[in-house]
Amino acid sequence: MKHPYSAAPDRDEKPALPCQTRHPELWFTDDPVDIARAKTLCRACVMRKECLAGAMSRQEEVGIWGGEIFWHGEVVAVRPRRGRPPRHAAASGRTLHAV
Repeated sequence: MKHPYSAAPDRDEKPALPCQTRHPELWFTDDPVDIARAKTLCRACVMRKECLAGAMSRQEEVGIWGGEIFWHGEVVAVRPRRGRPPRHAAASGRTLHAV
């Protein structure tokens, strides 16, 4: 047992991981501000590399893992927004219209 006034940590004591000390939804959010916050917390985590490697091997569908954004099992730079994708011009130059 660790003495309350001891400066040295116990060997059995594990570091507090950001994903275990903060609300879990922070790592599965749509909000760009929260995504940036989660990524920042992950970058300072001692388990970052292991977390990222584990997520890649499990092919995680979504979330922030090891400081990276997973979307449909792939690491992406930016998480796509919810809802319909924006309309794009067709190859002929005409705008697509909703039916």
